[in-house]
Parts: sequence; C-alpha cells; structure tokens
Amino acid sequence: MKVIHIVESLDKGAVENWLVRMLEYGKINNKQVSWTFFCIESFKGRLEDRVEELGVEIIHAKNNWSKPVQLIKELRTLLKSTDYDVLHSHHDFMSALYLIAASNLPIKKIIHVHNMDEHIPTGSKLKKSILRPVFRRICWFKADQIVGISKHTLNQFLLNKKINHKKHRLHYYGVNPLPFFEAKYEREELRKSHNLNAASKILLFAGRLAPAKNPLFAVEVLREMVLIDSNVVGLFVGSGDLEHDILNKLNQYGLKDNYRFLGWSDNIPYLMKNSDLFILPHVEYPMEGLGLVVLEAQLSELPVLISKGVSMDPILENSLYRQLSLGIGADEWAKEGLDLMNIKNNHDFKIKNNFENSDFNMETAFSKLEELYEK
Repeated sequence: MKVIHIVESLDKGAVENWLVRMLEYGKINNKQVSWTFFCIESFKGRLEDRVEELGVEIIHAKNNWSKPVQLIKELRTLLKSTDYDVLHSHHDFMSALYLIAASNLPIKKIIHVHNMDEHIPTGSKLKKSILRPVFRRICWFKADQIVGISKHTLNQFLLNKKINHKKHRLHYYGVNPLPFFEAKYEREELRKSHNLNAASKILLFAGRLAPAKNPLFAVEVLREMVLIDSNVVGLFVGSGDLEHDILNKLNQYGLKDNYRFLGWSDNIPYLMKNSDLFILPHVEYPMEGLGLVVLEAQLSELPVLISKGVSMDPILENSLYRQLSLGIGADEWAKEGLDLMNIKNNHDFKIKNNFENSDFNMETAFSKLEELYEK
C-alpha cells in the first residue's frame, strides 16, 4: 500500500518522531512500507536524513496554511499524478483542507487526531469560531476513517457522538521500551553528579515548560513536599516560555538547595530510572492528547502523579499512579506524592509483561497501522 503522510515537519514533533519510529521498525523487520512524507513546513527537519536513508521520499509543500486555496490545489495535483492508495493526515482540524484536495479521488482518506486543543492557526477568534465547526464536519463526512490516539481525543473530536467501529478507531503510538528497560540504575551517581546527598528523593518534571504542562504547579507541590521531607529535590528538565517564571518561583520559595534545573536533555530514560516520582500536573482543559511521557515513566519503574488533564490510556500498572484534581491543592498532591515514593521502594514491578500485552508494543502498533491501510 502506497501511503502519503501529511505532517508539519520532520523535526522535533511527537507525531513525526512516532512515525519515524514506526518506519524504522517496519524497515528493520522487512515489512511492506511504501511511504511518502508531505511536509507543510519548508525547512529541513532534523529527522529528514534518517528518513531519506531508509529510502523514503520527502516532499515539501510550496504553500502552507496561510495560503489554503493554493495548498489544496498543490496537493490535489500531486494526488492526481501519483498512485497513492492512502492519504494519512496528522493535522486534526486542518485535515479538512487535505480531504477537500482528495475529493472524488480513488484514495482512502484517514485523519489522525493527536491533540485536544482543537487548534486553528489564526489569531482571529471570529475565524476560529467559524472554521472549527466547518472543518470538524468536513472531517466527519469526507474521511473514510477517523483515528484518535486516546479515548478522550477521539470522543472530543466526535463531540461524544456514537462510535462507529468501522469508521472510528483508536490507535496508540508504538513505543520502543529498550531505552527505558536498559537505562543504568545509578541512583547514587546521579545524585552525586548534581551535588545532592545520597538520601535525596527526586521529584522529576520533564517536558515543555509551557502553561498547558503546568510546571508552576509542580513547583508548588515541591514546596509542600519539602515542608514535610527536606530530602525531596525537584529535577526540572525541559525548555519553554515559563523557564524564568519557574526559576523565580523556586528561588522566591527559598528552594535553592531543593531543585536542579537541567534545561533540555536527551537522557530522559536515565533520569527516570534514577528518580523517585514523576509529576505531570497538566491543565484539565484542554486535556493532554495521550501523555506518552506517563508510559515512559512507568517503563522506567517510576511512579507517576498526574492531573485529571491527562488521559488514563497509557497507565500500565494501577498501583503506580495517582490521578488528582488540581483543585484539591498542592498540599494534598504532596502527601499523595510522598506516599507513591514509599510504594516504589516496596513494589513488585510487572511492567515488562504488561507492556508486551498492550497496544503500545511496537509489533502490535505496527500491525494495527497496517490494518488501517488494508481495510
């Protein structure tokens, strides 16, 4: 099956990284993978060399969302001149443009909904209010299949209408667990490298330092934890607009000895393996599309403390998490977090078996992706 994937750019995005993982898995395991990537952005992304080494074509659009009519014409010309079997769009509401481009062409049309923010790329609230319901209905009626990355994501896109199991599907990201299973357990070494004492209990926040991820609430939780147990240290990993606000708040609370700020890191599996608790206090609306980082933390045998704004789909082991409302306050979060830290020390982990039997397993995820194309 010849598939054209429409993405933003082959760069740092979670969607594109997942697709490249799936592509590599397919090629390594001699699967029939005949893909093309159609990128809306014109710049060369950091994943492009890897994709081209695998013999996969990359096409950059000459027009982007700022010129929707020209983009539709450009894509339609491409689709008419090439014998693709499947158009697989990864742009939620904006997939409506590509469905219009593919109208009445003999190609299967799949839209994949990855986020819950219902993004329309315009600064005009009026345009958003007009376009959102129009684009949603175009997707409903012109797509052959609508795929969500979590139950919440699919239900929200369908406005909780009845699921048609032939047309509406769930498809979880395939995850390579080996970096998390094989990360070195060096608890004392990690603490020593950051000038922490061996008894330090690490609360890990890793992700974009953006309002949706709510890292400032993580600072509040850290403060309450330290009031109960001075050995708790917050490890903040990531970059984003809230960096200075986070640092100011940490110092304002007098936590200079109880936090380390690492910035962006490619060593997340190692940090997870040697921490005591992962925290993700995502805002409750709009919700996180999936919260893949929650799955990664569990693969590292790290308990997770999450908000009601995070999907439950990636939870593998029920005794290793707490899901709390932000409204109960940071003090209650702190108590639950310290309890989870104690559970970790006395837990019989069954993560590997649970993962192998889940839809996040690479073999299962790839097979289900093939099913989307073949049916």
